[in-house]
Amino acid sequence: SLDKTIYSSSFVNHPELRLNQTFELKPKQYICLSAASTPPSIDKKIWQQWFAYLVQNILNDINLPLIIVQPCGGDKFISDIAEEYNITLIPPSINVYWGSRILANAKVYITGRYHPSIMASFGGTAQIMLESNSHKTYSLQELLEESKNSLVYPIGDKETITQIIKSVKDAINNEEQERNRRIAIVDKLSQQVLNLGKEITFDLD
Repeated sequence: SLDKTIYSSSFVNHPELRLNQTFELKPKQYICLSAASTPPSIDKKIWQQWFAYLVQNILNDINLPLIIVQPCGGDKFISDIAEEYNITLIPPSINVYWGSRILANAKVYITGRYHPSIMASFGGTAQIMLESNSHKTYSLQELLEESKNSLVYPIGDKETITQIIKSVKDAINNEEQERNRRIAIVDKLSQQVLNLGKEITFDLD
């Protein structure tokens, strides 16, 4: 159940986990943020500065705890931003089970990373997608039957951050109905996967 304890002592004692002093993780009472694989059209330094500005705006405008999730070593710069702003950091070495529970229980997840987005979808978490260097974020939105008005936000433009903050607020306001809708879709897709396994399995003898 999503309403059970999200973490245990084995999670809190993880050697690379960084918790801020007010760390408290209640289901559906926090938001998560990850980076994205850098689009080829964007200079990495500009991307990193833009991400830091996004973090500042979230902290100023969204009245919920923020958790930064670092899915891979290539996103090391977000670890530095988490330290600078005293934000809880989930490192790439975290157990997949605990990482999935955190993302699936978040109120909103802002990200351009594909596999963590799938983990978040298990709990129906609303996702604000960032531009990346592949088509995968677009395809996941289609798979989850998101509204045609849903966007994959380009990075590097400060005006985009204003739009992202608005989308986060909208997602929070519509959370319960949309979360239940996504969970139903994920359940349907899970069943399709089970049926597909039966269809493609055959006897080699």
